[in-house]
Amino acid sequence: AGMNLATYASKNLFRRRGEVERAIRMHQNLAEREDLAQEQKLQALLELAQDYLKAGLLDRAEELFLKLDGTQHAEAALRFLLEIYEQEKDWKKAIETSRKMDSASGQSSAKAIANFYCELAVAEMTHSRWDAARDYLREALNVNRKCARANILLGDIELSRQKNEEAIEAWKRVEGQNPAYLSLIADKLLLAY
Repeated sequence: AGMNLATYASKNLFRRRGEVERAIRMHQNLAEREDLAQEQKLQALLELAQDYLKAGLLDRAEELFLKLDGTQHAEAALRFLLEIYEQEKDWKKAIETSRKMDSASGQSSAKAIANFYCELAVAEMTHSRWDAARDYLREALNVNRKCARANILLGDIELSRQKNEEAIEAWKRVEGQNPAYLSLIADKLLLAY
């Protein structure tokens, strides 16, 4: 039965791969046709970009989604671009794309943007670049002053540099942001005290 299941799974995978390849060919042909209206070509381009995304060809997908800027598909393209940048952990492009989405939709991605800044800070922290990490965390708090993760990380930075009082101050701010996170830092607080 295990063998049958594996065979079935691999057949499924080949079928899906075949379907994606067929979709890519079809949408490529549509996007290149001279006799199609511009709207239909753009729709085919959006579909093709999504095909590339499904196939894991992120660079090709990104290239096409960027081409849709300034068209009626710009907002959808931005959402897919954000998905790509999150997958690739390209936090700077994720921030830039989130800001573009906000100005297009009038909504706010402040929580997500603050989190992307925290991700940038964590990368700096792993290389002991404390000042750069701190700058990113301040940016996170500028974007979303309720970002508890930023203060938790600020406290971690200060504690690792034996600045216990500063660490305690950062962690105390978490209570006003989100008391639910206090349990996460209780041990750290005790250690700092």
